[in-house]
Amino acid sequence: MAPRVIIASRSFGSASPKPLQLLEAAGVETAWVDANSPSAQDEILQLVPQSSAIIVGLVPITEKIIEHAPQLRVISMYGVGVNHIDLEAARRKGVVVTNCPGSNDQAVADLAMGLMLAAARSIPLFDRDIRAGYWNKYLGGELWQKKLGLIGFGNIAKGVAHRAKGFAMEISAYDPYASAEVAQAHGVALQSFEEVIANSDFVSLHAPLTDETRCMFGPDQFKTMKPTAYLINTARGGLVDEGALYTALSSGEIAGAALDVFVEEPLKDSRLGELDNVVLTAHTGTHTKEAIERMGMMAVENVLRVLRGETPINRVV
Repeated sequence: MAPRVIIASRSFGSASPKPLQLLEAAGVETAWVDANSPSAQDEILQLVPQSSAIIVGLVPITEKIIEHAPQLRVISMYGVGVNHIDLEAARRKGVVVTNCPGSNDQAVADLAMGLMLAAARSIPLFDRDIRAGYWNKYLGGELWQKKLGLIGFGNIAKGVAHRAKGFAMEISAYDPYASAEVAQAHGVALQSFEEVIANSDFVSLHAPLTDETRCMFGPDQFKTMKPTAYLINTARGGLVDEGALYTALSSGEIAGAALDVFVEEPLKDSRLGELDNVVLTAHTGTHTKEAIERMGMMAVENVLRVLRGETPINRVV
C-alpha cells in the first residue's frame, strides 16, 4: 500500500505544480485538509491513523494528533516556525519533525522593507482615501539614513540589513547567539536589547517565539523606544503584547507599527484595526510565487527522504 501524506496548508502547490508532481512521481497517496476550516484539526485526527506523513502550514499539530498516529513517521513544516507543533510529543513517539529554513527568507525580507515604507509614508491611508474620493495629504518620514534596529540576526534579518543599505540606514542588531564578526561582515553593529530599541527609528522583529521571547515587547519596551519610532513585526505575533502596543500607538508613545503576524490568526475584533498609524497584513510574508515553490519542494523532499530512511534536508526533531 502506498504511504499516505496529509497536506494541511493553505498555499501548498498553489504557485507551482512541481511539489505535487514530486509526490506523484514517488507514488505516495495524498489526503488534503482544508487548513482554513475550524475543523482542520479534527480532519487530521480522522486521517492520521493511516498516514505516514503530514505536510503542515499553520494548523496546530497537537499531542492528541501525534498519539493517534501509529504509522506517522514525519511532520514536515511547510515553512520555518514550529511553535505550533508539539515537539516533545513527536520526540516521545519517534516522529521526525522537519522545516524549510531559507526557503522564504527573501520574501519575508522584502515584506519587512515594504512595511517600513508603508508605515513611514502612510501608503495604505492614501490608497484608502483616494478610493473613497478624497485627496488628503499625510506627512510622512523617510527611511534614508535612519537607524534600523534588528531583533534577531538570522537569515531574514541579514536580508533586511542588505536591503536597508540601499537606504543608507545605520543598522544595529540584538541577538545573544550572533557572532560579532558575522554581524560586522554584514555592516551591522551588535548591541544590547535596550540600546537597539532606545536608539532605532525602525525596530524590526526577526526572533523565534520561545518562552524567553514571548511578549518581549510590552509597556516598558514601548516607553524605551523613541516617540518617532516604528515597530515592524514579520516574525511571530506572540513576541508583542498587543494590548500594550495598542496603548503605545493610541497614546503617541511610538509613531506607528506594521504587523504581518498576530497572537491569534486570523485577526478578529482587534482594536489595532481602529488605528490609522498601524499597517496590517495577513501573515503573508512567505506568500510569493517563488517562496511557495521553494517551500513546497523542500517540504516534499524532507518527507520523501524520511520515508526512504534517509536524512532530511533540515531536521528539527
